[in-house]
Amino acid sequence: MELEDFVTGEPWGGTAHLERIDDAHAKYLERLEGWSDSDAYSKWSASDYQAARNYALYAFPASGGEATPYWSLIAQWWAEEAPVALSSLDEEQFTKIVKALAVSEDAAATYAANRKLGFRTPKPGDFPWWLWAGGAVLAWRLILK
Repeated sequence: MELEDFVTGEPWGGTAHLERIDDAHAKYLERLEGWSDSDAYSKWSASDYQAARNYALYAFPASGGEATPYWSLIAQWWAEEAPVALSSLDEEQFTKIVKALAVSEDAAATYAANRKLGFRTPKPGDFPWWLWAGGAVLAWRLILK
């Protein structure tokens, strides 16, 4: 991780789906497609797939344009509402999905918190006026010497 990662606000190498809403939504829809059509588990019914997709389409605008609330909404839906709404999923697959989404939710929140701890370049308004005035006087005195 480089200092410029903090300054520019760019995703930290492979984490765009945890930091940007568009990437989060695309990644989740990609995962959803893979889960529903997995060779390891039974195929989902069309209605179950559509129910999970419809919730993603709801969560996208409901998240306020942020990835962290998006992953939180998705994980919450899977943990609380999906058990009642979906009927064709294998129980083992369902458990793995809930755990995977909890990890994504936690990782997105962790990245957001770490981003706030990161370095940012100071702006003139971050310092009191007298500090700027003192710096100008000091610079003037150094120039005169």
